[in-house]
Amino acid sequence: IKKRRAEGDTIFKMNDRIYAALIQAYANSGRENSASTALSIFEATPEDMRTTPVYNALIQAQGGDSSKAEDLLQAMHHLYLMDGNDLVKPDVESFNSVLQAWLRSGSPMTAWRCDGIFKRMQSLSSSGELNVKPNSRTFDLVISALAQDWGAELGKLDSYLSLLKQHYQSGECDCAPTVTSYTEAIKAWCRKDDDPRAFLRAKALLDEMHELAKDGVDSVRPNRNTYEVYLKALSQQRFLDARAELASDVVIKMKENQVDVDEDLRPCLQRCFLPLDHFPSWVVMVDDSVTPQSHWIQ
Repeated sequence: IKKRRAEGDTIFKMNDRIYAALIQAYANSGRENSASTALSIFEATPEDMRTTPVYNALIQAQGGDSSKAEDLLQAMHHLYLMDGNDLVKPDVESFNSVLQAWLRSGSPMTAWRCDGIFKRMQSLSSSGELNVKPNSRTFDLVISALAQDWGAELGKLDSYLSLLKQHYQSGECDCAPTVTSYTEAIKAWCRKDDDPRAFLRAKALLDEMHELAKDGVDSVRPNRNTYEVYLKALSQQRFLDARAELASDVVIKMKENQVDVDEDLRPCLQRCFLPLDHFPSWVVMVDDSVTPQSHWIQ
């Protein structure tokens, strides 16, 4: 485009969207030098084209370098607040990109920092300083961070899910509950095997997903990953008398949601039908209880 412009072609013009797309391409490339190359493109971007989308793409190009991602967000905020540069006003995507960087960082501080960033977004929105009210993606990222932290309080996960539903039910369509948030929460509760009540909480969350989907919230409809997490946990519940009944109920729900019992899920389901007093010694076949795949999805 630059070459054609130099030759007098006025059809193609460089703009901030082109620079943002170039940086985003490197952010998604997975190359080792993607961050440095993205920075080089950013530095070559004219000052009047260094807009919010360009900064957001550069933040995303940092991968798991959460410190650098936060530095860029701080620079945006300073340019907007102190210098009055409206072109770089941080938006929800700016903050979500930083949350994503923390989630990729592998840092033991991820859950704590994501929780803090979420609260900062709420504070900035409430004060009117920035319009960065958390959306569904924000909740997905924060809940995922908390769910992956073995030391996190699981009650906080439930608080975030409740807040997400509260926003949605108050008419905020950009805060629709998602399958990602609920599946991550179910996974976290299923992992807490030292408390027999934890699995019951996971079941309650799955039931909630079914009810929300039934009410038309399609974004929270359980998928294969949701059922796999739940069935694996159910198959390991040695002291739950209703395992077979719960497994049968899930099969029905899976059929309703057009999710197959494939070769990977079948062993989990089979273990759910094992009698408790013979748990490790024999396997029952559940083919009669499971409709063949070809009959489920045409």
